[in-house]
Amino acid sequence: MVRRSIRIAGRVGLALVLVVVAAVILFGEVRFVLRAAYEEARILARRRPLTQLASDPTTPPERRAQFELVLAARAFAADSLGLAAGETYTQFTDVGRDTLLLVLTASPRDRLTSHVWRYPIVGVVPYKGFFDPEAGLAAAAELEERAYDTYLRPSGAFSTLGWFNDPLLSTALSDDHVFLAATVIHEIAHNTLFVPGSVPFNESFAEFVGLRGAERFFRSRADSGAALRARAVWQDELVLGDFYASLATTLEAAYAQDLSGAPLREARERIFVDAQAALAGGLGSRLRVYDGVRLARSPLNNARVIAARLYRTRLDLFERVLEAQSGDLRQTVATISAAARSAGSRDPFEILEELRVPRPLEGRSHFVHPPDRSIFLQPVHPCGGFQQEVHQVRAILLLLSTAVVLPACSRSLAHPGTIDHRIGRASFYDIMREVPAVLRLYGYAIYENRQTGSTLHIETGWQERAPFDDEADGGAEAARTRFIARGRKAGPTLYSLTISAENQVRALADTLDTGWSAMPPTDMYMAYVREITTEIDMKVDAGLRRYDAQLARVMAGSVARSWKGRESR
Repeated sequence: MVRRSIRIAGRVGLALVLVVVAAVILFGEVRFVLRAAYEEARILARRRPLTQLASDPTTPPERRAQFELVLAARAFAADSLGLAAGETYTQFTDVGRDTLLLVLTASPRDRLTSHVWRYPIVGVVPYKGFFDPEAGLAAAAELEERAYDTYLRPSGAFSTLGWFNDPLLSTALSDDHVFLAATVIHEIAHNTLFVPGSVPFNESFAEFVGLRGAERFFRSRADSGAALRARAVWQDELVLGDFYASLATTLEAAYAQDLSGAPLREARERIFVDAQAALAGGLGSRLRVYDGVRLARSPLNNARVIAARLYRTRLDLFERVLEAQSGDLRQTVATISAAARSAGSRDPFEILEELRVPRPLEGRSHFVHPPDRSIFLQPVHPCGGFQQEVHQVRAILLLLSTAVVLPACSRSLAHPGTIDHRIGRASFYDIMREVPAVLRLYGYAIYENRQTGSTLHIETGWQERAPFDDEADGGAEAARTRFIARGRKAGPTLYSLTISAENQVRALADTLDTGWSAMPPTDMYMAYVREITTEIDMKVDAGLRRYDAQLARVMAGSVARSWKGRESR
């Protein structure tokens, strides 16, 4: 009986082995999962305690400094930010190579839609990681044969979402302490919150927490240089996030025309060439840490745009929730995490919409964010002169115009850092199309853009910048600016615009989270605003001239027809 049981068990075991072998041979996904399991087991088996390595005199000094920074950053993430650090990054594994894995992103060439892979636990994922480079290259080639754009990039770190005690990997180490600390906090943020099937939200959340957390981490160590660099990187991410969102909108509009063949290729090429020119030119000049020219050298396709947006989707919303929590990043993380976990099947970005700062204006207390997030501002003219607001009243039969000239510059009494301006007439087209084209060059991201009845309301996010010399002379260590544009209908297609420019600074002695305060505009700040508005004014004036010329032609035709009718009678 025992021997019979042993024989049965042996046969069952052999059958299972044969099934596994057959599955490995026949099914690529099985091979992929087994390879990933093998690599994870290999990584876990090679772990060594990070504290021992950091105190080991045989560890090279530069490596020891990196280990100490990682330990300090993970402690800060847990203690000061409330992240679920667990045992993540308490150990170290040397993977024995310079590339951990390759990550593949793909999209059809005729539409901006991500190819997805489905896995247990994490759900739908718009990328796939390959520990075997040859397998990654083969998968990319197979998708390209099916008319997909592909993007294969290296990655030096990943998270098991707390299922294992992820060690620090040798491929994640960086000589740049800002990026190293941000990577540590970014990956630990995934342990804290991960919404299945919502990769853009998860990665953007981790990007926000990683960089804003790194800024606070270095500030807590009295390393103001590294803190300012972390903040500058975050500002670059906001600029690039808006750039790729705008590029995606342009591509989607082109693909909506159902082009194919040569027209499709030409349209794509034109859009991508223009985007690279923007990166190398005006927009790139707004980047503080990243090199716009270098970014422009990389070829663009649908897959690269999707990959770039995964980590930069609506970053402004996370920043707005931080503002709602008075700059308290720990509370912001807790608020977002609790809301996202209780959201059920709702889009987590909708949750952020509800958590961000409400700004009641003109009797309203709720704004709806535009789906395209296009940058939008209106021109601002500094005090010190007068911008004439011209209202033309036409007598239909006589085609006469009169101009009423009003002073347009006034200081807001409620906020000493605010200048209010009445600009004058602008067409709806100029507001929605021409003005954003100019403002893209200056890196401002839009937070509010709504049209309700006879009014328009546009509000940008805070754009942090280095203080001007005359601001620094007043004790400012950092400065930030934003604009609010309000348009009230003044005709069938014309609006009368009022612009508010807000300016704030943070002094050397101020704390990180609560140090922003209003500062009256200085001469150099007003010159900066004038530089922006001069360009916009040329666009708006050109649009008004076109509008007036068209209206004059229409009215002249009407008078001519009316006069001809009289003669016939």
